Amino acid sequence: MGGPVAPLMTAMVAESVERNRTNVYSRLTSLATIAAVAGAAFSSVVSSVVPDYYHLLFLVAMVLNAVSILFSLFLTERRDRVEKATRQDIIPRKSGRNILFISLSGAFGSVGLGMVIPLISLWFKMESLSTPEISVIFDISYIAAAVLVNFSPYFERRIGMINSVVLFRILGSVLLVFIPFLPAMGAAAIYILRTGFYQMALPIRQNFSMTVFAAEERSRGSSLTGLSRRLPYGFATTAGSVLLASGMYLALFLTAGTVSLLDPILYYLFFHGRERRGAVSDAAAAPPQQ
Repeated sequence: MGGPVAPLMTAMVAESVERNRTNVYSRLTSLATIAAVAGAAFSSVVSSVVPDYYHLLFLVAMVLNAVSILFSLFLTERRDRVEKATRQDIIPRKSGRNILFISLSGAFGSVGLGMVIPLISLWFKMESLSTPEISVIFDISYIAAAVLVNFSPYFERRIGMINSVVLFRILGSVLLVFIPFLPAMGAAAIYILRTGFYQMALPIRQNFSMTVFAAEERSRGSSLTGLSRRLPYGFATTAGSVLLASGMYLALFLTAGTVSLLDPILYYLFFHGRERRGAVSDAAAAPPQQ
């Protein structure tokens, strides 16, 4: 679930779950990814067998959205937190420094990925892969991400929050550089791997953000960090399209991988001393004093 709802849901999970929060975020990410793949498969089947398939697809989408809204009516939140949040300023002050750091590092990652990920299907097309083959590559990458993300809590416990985020984001960035040097199928395999590795950092990163944001500023903090990722991502696609149209494939992937690598590097520099050793899965809900 995206848009304005995503930061609210992330904050609600953080409020409801005090321990093993990464487990919950991992399961939610996995289920959402699997549901997206299932939805794409359903659309493909319906469009191939039903003449006026778009009527049926819109109807099914409307029903599913209605069911989602119905389930949301059963959600509850602590009233004291709600009342406390309404008395806060629009701009988060307690968590401002952490929001800035997470936004800055995430912005570089988004610039790098934005240069190439929205255009990767066009690059595969230029490598003579057919549309069905490209579709299969994307489906496998989503399935790989849905499976691998469930191992995120294990790595968090073994090597720590920050080290896990840094490791998986470095792998997801560096592997981009190898794609143009490989034949199409090899590049597809690398793309699938980097998608899985990159997504493995997501639930750990969500947990850490909710740990260092003040409880009443979590949803606003998530909104601001999300905005810092989405805007650069969109602008970077324009720059990437220029390089792709000019045939500068090596420059495109090298630049994308290098710029996105700044994300885990900055994340480590900003936060490597912040997590408590030996209790990474049970981070305190209250943030450190600023």
